[in-house]
Amino acid sequence: MKQILILLIIIFVLIGCSDKPIKESNKTDLEKSNEFKLKEEIPPLKTCKIQLGDFEMGVDGYSLGKETELTELLKQLNNSDCDVIEISYGWTGMSSGYCPTKLVYNRIKKNLKQIYLENNAFEEYKNVSEECLKDFLKKGHKLWWNLESYCDNVSGGWDYSKVKHNAIGPMPEQSNFDGSVLIVKNYVKSNAKDAASIEFIEWSKVTNYGENWIVRCKFKGSNSFGGVNTQNVWFYIQDNVVVDTKIIE
Repeated sequence: MKQILILLIIIFVLIGCSDKPIKESNKTDLEKSNEFKLKEEIPPLKTCKIQLGDFEMGVDGYSLGKETELTELLKQLNNSDCDVIEISYGWTGMSSGYCPTKLVYNRIKKNLKQIYLENNAFEEYKNVSEECLKDFLKKGHKLWWNLESYCDNVSGGWDYSKVKHNAIGPMPEQSNFDGSVLIVKNYVKSNAKDAASIEFIEWSKVTNYGENWIVRCKFKGSNSFGGVNTQNVWFYIQDNVVVDTKIIE
């Protein structure tokens, strides 16, 4: 009887010792892999950097010439090797003195950004597909807020939150819808022969120019003789007040 009892104890001990490794060995590879948290990874983006040099800025606030940063962007959109297109250039002209600028388009994120390096202001638009961007550029458009007419669900505009400047007073607000500046609109109408006849045609970007904020506006309206005059004018602003104007001949 004692021998039988000892034999049973030995059997129970052996079963108990073998229990743990048997359970471990029965784990599937899937069960083992679930014990670790996987990190999301994406392939590194290939950035194509293009240096164009300097352009003269025209009275419309954009580069002069047949080949500009916009024609270069259209050209690079046909290069499938580039995940990110980064075009660097500079502007010279009366509206900004000299303005180093960078235009960046991220194909993966569908993000378009134009950065003004001198004062840290930038214009950024999201949900800009390649197809609508190509269509926009082929038709010769320059005002980025007009992307809304070509791209579905596009959003964005100006960001002045990190702007550094020497101008007196805050930067005048500029509409993301049509680029208009309310201070200038009120000034033009208050000095017009017939305020109701004034029609605003075109606006440049508001820019820091020495101690002034400046913006160019083209508009038309009735004159004293019943005709219609069109004028293209630079407006100089300090502390949200138009302090000077200069007509472009």
